[in-house]
This record gives sequence, structure tokens and C-alpha cells, in this order.
Amino acid sequence: MTNEANRWIKQAFHDLKASFPYRCRCRFCKNAPIGKLEFSHERATALSHGAKRGRKEKYYDIKNHPKSYRLRTRRCHLLRKAAQHKRFIREAQQR
Repeated sequence: MTNEANRWIKQAFHDLKASFPYRCRCRFCKNAPIGKLEFSHERATALSHGAKRGRKEKYYDIKNHPKSYRLRTRRCHLLRKAAQHKRFIREAQQR
């Protein structure tokens, strides 16, 4: 049963990536193949802070809140996180 569930969710994610309208357009992501892309949060959702982060839950969250996500390469995703972290630290120091 587990292998069947894994195959289903893997295929569902691939199909979702292929038809997903919100994709990063930076130089890293623009021409990247679908298999090299991952979903990253653009806006907060119920799953943003680590609650219930199984693959099936994430799939349905992306499907129900597509404007809250972007397809990015791993590199772009990590660069964006680092920039957000620096901005957060800078704002905290100014208070």
C-alpha cells in the first residue's frame, strides 16, 4: 500500500508542477526542467510554519492556495530564504 501511495503522490506533484501557472522567472529558474523545480512559499498558509507537513497535505495546500507558492530551483529558493532572513534580522535590529 505504501508504494502505491508514494507513486500516486509523486505523479500528482509532477502533474501539478507541469500545469502550475506561478513560476519564478529569474535566470536560475527560467529554463530549468520541471524535475529540478520545487515549490516555495510566497505567502503564509496553514503549512508555512511546520504544522502537518506531509507530502499529501502539502500537495492539497498548493492545489488550494496556488497564489501562495512559486516554482523555483533549489538554489533560487535558498537564496530567497537567505535574503528574507537578512531582512528580518535588519528590521529587528532597527526596533
